[in-house]
Amino acid sequence: GVGSGVIVSPDGYIITNNHVVEGADRITVTLADDREFSGKLVGADPPTDVAVVKIEGTDLPALTFGDSDTARVGDVVLAIGSPLGLDQSASMGIISAKGRTEVGVNVGSGGDPGYGDFLQIDAPINQGNSGGALVNTRGELIGIPTLILSPSGGNIGVGFAIPTNMARGVMDQLVKSGKVRRARLGVGINDVDSAMAEALNLPSTQGAVVGEVQADTPAEDAGLQQGDVIVGVNGQDIRNRDELRNLIASQQPGSKANVTFLRSGKEQSVTVTLSELETEEQASRTSGGGESESGRLGLRVEPLTPELRAKLKTTRDGGVVVADVTPDSPAGEAGLRPGMVIYEVNKKPVQSAQDVTKAVAAAGNSAVLLTIGVDGSESLVAVRPQG
Repeated sequence: GVGSGVIVSPDGYIITNNHVVEGADRITVTLADDREFSGKLVGADPPTDVAVVKIEGTDLPALTFGDSDTARVGDVVLAIGSPLGLDQSASMGIISAKGRTEVGVNVGSGGDPGYGDFLQIDAPINQGNSGGALVNTRGELIGIPTLILSPSGGNIGVGFAIPTNMARGVMDQLVKSGKVRRARLGVGINDVDSAMAEALNLPSTQGAVVGEVQADTPAEDAGLQQGDVIVGVNGQDIRNRDELRNLIASQQPGSKANVTFLRSGKEQSVTVTLSELETEEQASRTSGGGESESGRLGLRVEPLTPELRAKLKTTRDGGVVVADVTPDSPAGEAGLRPGMVIYEVNKKPVQSAQDVTKAVAAAGNSAVLLTIGVDGSESLVAVRPQG
């Protein structure tokens, strides 16, 4: 495959997208002066789609990081990369929006929705621009073009770039240790819509409502409760679920976070010592072997909160809601889609992702029978796990 990358240090560190180098047996880096280098993958982080490659060299031309937080909607930007194999191409546009999260695709692998906080741009980008440079008018790197939305696969002026303040934090960890560690609060959260704001007597729809406090987590230790609405962390306002998720994940395990929340209409604060978020690989090891349910079935599930239960019109006890389905996965081929409710796996009731994981693992390589709820009715679906 062909993609782009950006040299960000004179000694040859290159930042690019994970999907550009994922699965590559060999990485060849060609510079603007036609010099070729053999690249070594330093590390990759699928949830943010960031990867770091190293080439051996000195005094290499490198771009300077800019502050993506100070970029504003309407700022002029240039996207530089190799669209459709046309290397060293530049296109111009503006920043159309900031803080895009749900853009209709999964950034992470295995159904993981990733940590989206994209800059939306209208500068034309196409296949091959991925991993390249988005620069401001001062020539500073403020984003990494990553994906486009298009019904045809070609550019229609809706592109997305990872802001460098996120990408640089990931890169620093990859260079230092080859992996990324993220913090965990231990809550299941949802956005606050107008109906929920009215029901909870909230002044606005700002914040993230706690639908579940997971056992033996920092959130439980700190006394957070179902129905609390988290509106700030470390003095930074939280507008929605994704902002909270991204902010907590950007912290280091063991660090302290001051969490501000609303309970019964009153604002309260608590200091929480964050734990470490398990990766999919770590989770599968602690669950007794095998892959997680997202890896073997190709889906990701979330707790079925009272709000979701009402929205999905289900009155049956238990169950988990399908949050994401990986295309061409066993779950996808069986017709599962986000919003469906899984009540049972092989006739055993499930109430958490861990329950699904254990039931799938117990089935080995045999097909599993899922009891599915959708639009108020139930059906049975057989899915054969991969691997």
